[in-house]
Amino acid sequence: MDARAFEDFAASGYNRIPVYHSFKLDVSSDKFLSLLQKSSRALLEFKDELCKHISIFALSATEIVTYHNRIITVEKNKKILQQFEIDTIPTINPLDWLNDYHSYHTTPRTEILPQFSGGLIGYMGATLCEFTQLKFSPMASNNLPDFAFMLCDDFLVIDHKKQQMWLITYIDPIITHAHQKANERLMALAEQITTEVSLEKKINEISTQIIITDDDELITNHDISEIQFIHKSSSHEFSTFIQHYKKVSLPAYFIHFDNYYLYGFGKNSLKKHRQNITLDFKPTTWPNLNIDQTLENYSKIECQKKLSTLCLHQEFHTGASDINCLLPPEFTAIDMIKAVMPHPLQFNYTDKKTLNRVHIKTQHTFIQQQGLMGMLTWHDDFVGQFSFHSWLKQNQSCHFVTIRQKNDD
Repeated sequence: MDARAFEDFAASGYNRIPVYHSFKLDVSSDKFLSLLQKSSRALLEFKDELCKHISIFALSATEIVTYHNRIITVEKNKKILQQFEIDTIPTINPLDWLNDYHSYHTTPRTEILPQFSGGLIGYMGATLCEFTQLKFSPMASNNLPDFAFMLCDDFLVIDHKKQQMWLITYIDPIITHAHQKANERLMALAEQITTEVSLEKKINEISTQIIITDDDELITNHDISEIQFIHKSSSHEFSTFIQHYKKVSLPAYFIHFDNYYLYGFGKNSLKKHRQNITLDFKPTTWPNLNIDQTLENYSKIECQKKLSTLCLHQEFHTGASDINCLLPPEFTAIDMIKAVMPHPLQFNYTDKKTLNRVHIKTQHTFIQQQGLMGMLTWHDDFVGQFSFHSWLKQNQSCHFVTIRQKNDD
């Protein structure tokens, strides 16, 4: 991105502007796994039915936000920037707070970068269900945060089909000489990656010529397959991740917070680990049922209640549903999560103004033991990708969800 384009985005009010270089991928992607050994890093893999395949390496976390024991904490460089207890501020809901935090960061859309190239990376736990419309019995605790997300600035994004890579850093234009500092940061990242990964060709020899992606090849125009999970066969989390990564087909994810890992691939099982705790779950499937609904005239809360009621009704009949809805234009990703998190469902919804469609799929049976894994992206037309999954008891189900927007042909 040249300085003029950067200044134009800054003048438009964006506060997270991507500066990037692109180059050809000439080594296997597993060469980059060593980048994940440090804490506060992540890998997310996405595929679609047209064999598009995107890998996203988050190389650093500027801030980490968590909600644990009813306390919201924002950390930067291991120092607490903000911390408060929800009970002392009764008007605040942790999901609403997360939505506001997410909405504060604004990033411009570019036709050059892959659409899925940055956002909050983390998970949402089962206990957040208490903040949705329906109430449930108390749930067991695994002593992990109810949600944890990393705000990352530096990304390595790989388009495997095009054999193209992007090195991206996000920066606030309010910083003095922001564009210059971002390019200096990219140079430092390139040198770091060259050292850590031992690429066959030096990254400082890469071409900085950007290849513009055709509209019909944008990943947001097509459904993305469900995130899937793996068995863990040893107590060494990272070495096991690499071992399985090289053996099985993707997609995959690996998120490394300071004191625990969330990771996996393959559809046979999921295991979650913290210290010496190991929990294993198996997948399940349900039938589908089609329902048409028009909800665009409802308020946000009424719409959430209506969706929750529809999903709850289907829980006792088919276990899953396919619902085509028109929703209020102000409906956000967090609003949708509030509505669907307590229920097994599979449905699409359509934005009234843009007519963009969002496809949501999940299959699950025990709301008390499920959570969300994935990324909240910055752009309105790509609301996020998550996986619902259970993690508290053995022999319960492992579930998947995709929440994303696509344009119908």
